[in-house]
Amino acid sequence: MTDLAIKTLKLTKKFDGFRAVNKLNLEIEKGWFFGFLGPNGAGKTTAMRMMTGRLRPTEGDTLINGTSVKENPINVKSQIGVLEDEPKLYERLTPVEFLEFVKDIYNVEDSNKVEELLSLVDLEHKRDSLIIDLSHGMRKKVGLAAELIHEPEILFLDEPFAGIDPVSSKAIKDALVEMTNKGITIFLSTHILEVAEKLCENVAIIDKGEILARGDISNLRRKAELGERSSLEDIFLKLVEEAEEVEI
Repeated sequence: MTDLAIKTLKLTKKFDGFRAVNKLNLEIEKGWFFGFLGPNGAGKTTAMRMMTGRLRPTEGDTLINGTSVKENPINVKSQIGVLEDEPKLYERLTPVEFLEFVKDIYNVEDSNKVEELLSLVDLEHKRDSLIIDLSHGMRKKVGLAAELIHEPEILFLDEPFAGIDPVSSKAIKDALVEMTNKGITIFLSTHILEVAEKLCENVAIIDKGEILARGDISNLRRKAELGERSSLEDIFLKLVEEAEEVEI
């Protein structure tokens, strides 16, 4: 068995000749909390959509636990959960009703699963409210719970902390940490660097569809030639600015 949860092989996407993602090569070990960082428009969402089978690559492939996304998309989707920036929810249902619906789709037999997930994301007090009446942060928590119904081995997150209140943000962070403690691999795509610095043990920085650097923060400091007190934001800004200067 492979020790890699995710491996991309020269993953590339072109739109009318424009390379949104260019020959992306990543190796992410099982159990990692991995941060995929970049400015808006860097190619993060496009890359993640290819990795999860939601967008067909122009070239290359992704292996999920050794399984090709191109060749076995159904098998892959049974192993992963994907929380998009704007979760697709049935707004006229309550969180309980929606999660029971998702549970039935996946044929999950655990009768306690919905209550466990509501507790995990701190939504018990809103269990019977209509989703349409929930805040943006609470909707994201419902979406996160739905993606955990089938107990995925890998969870992909696209900007889960964007535009949400501090209370919802903390509840989601706590839930994610608990998941990594259980061995779930988390792929976090974000531009919120302070969150990534606190949560992620390994990160990659992408800009204009290409990886500028990857590793833990110590390795990134060396790459950026910065001191031990430099933050992930300092590293990020220097590497992105240097890449833009080279391009000019």
